[in-house]
Amino acid sequence: MSAHEAQNPAEGVVYEEVEVSESESETEEPPVVNTPGASATGTPVPPVQQKYGTPSTIVTAKKQHTSPPLAPGKLSASNNPFTHKGSWTAGEFSQIAVTFPSLGTQNETTNELTRSNRPEARYWKGDIMLSYESYRARTLRVYNVPVPYHNGKGYGESFIYIGLPGFMESVFAAAGKTMRPTVTAEKALMPDSNYWWKIVNDVSTRVGVIDSNTRQFRPVNLATVLESTLLGVTLNLEIGFVAKASTMDKSLLKASTPFTVGVTLNRGYIAATDVSVEKPRRVPRAVHVELPKATRADVATDDVLSRLSALGL
Repeated sequence: MSAHEAQNPAEGVVYEEVEVSESESETEEPPVVNTPGASATGTPVPPVQQKYGTPSTIVTAKKQHTSPPLAPGKLSASNNPFTHKGSWTAGEFSQIAVTFPSLGTQNETTNELTRSNRPEARYWKGDIMLSYESYRARTLRVYNVPVPYHNGKGYGESFIYIGLPGFMESVFAAAGKTMRPTVTAEKALMPDSNYWWKIVNDVSTRVGVIDSNTRQFRPVNLATVLESTLLGVTLNLEIGFVAKASTMDKSLLKASTPFTVGVTLNRGYIAATDVSVEKPRRVPRAVHVELPKATRADVATDDVLSRLSALGL
């Protein structure tokens, strides 16, 4: 990764200035054993400076707290992880409950064009819900997600490859299989031991930067960035997850009809450019072998046909 890096948003509150609350500071500060406002010798302690909100915003914590430290990898029950978190470990993400939709009539997305062109096909899609304690969400923040350079048509505008942490795929696969067979991998991409590679569409106006002066989102043509550098980027993402299913014989969904997990992009903030990212390997396409064409000279004679007939061939 080169030095062309944007400062990552603070873990907690991301692109707007907020006032620090006691609950928000619980996962940021170590536990305090002395009386707030005084040291062990009685000397006044100056206010604690702690970063929250935008990377350039510094505010003063209202008071120190005496909450016991969290167990390693344990999410805080006082902070909403879906708005306050973006850097995940396998242990932390394993605490997130993933709930697949019960696809039915209300989730059918078969449109009139499909009914006209492929009358035997039917499609369904529903949002996957995420929850932790009392918090529920349709979206998840994931920071520093690698996006490789790729010279495919439409790449960077119509679609991109994103490398989510591999442990997330395991959580979604386990949750989906409690309802029906579940496919988490992309059909066109080879599995990877480190990353869960997904294809996201409609990215042209959803990837950009937060302007340091206006604090407003400014879309950036990611295709231009990738083509100009011939290198990848990392993005801080806000994404959603959907479960899709289909049948090809006009039938309703069966218990054996598999879920396919898709990812939707709400917003992608450029965290770094000029990043060397190894792109996922594509599944080799089946090679079409054209059958040879016979000529007049290849036509069997009557004698050959008679002999083969006598041999029972």
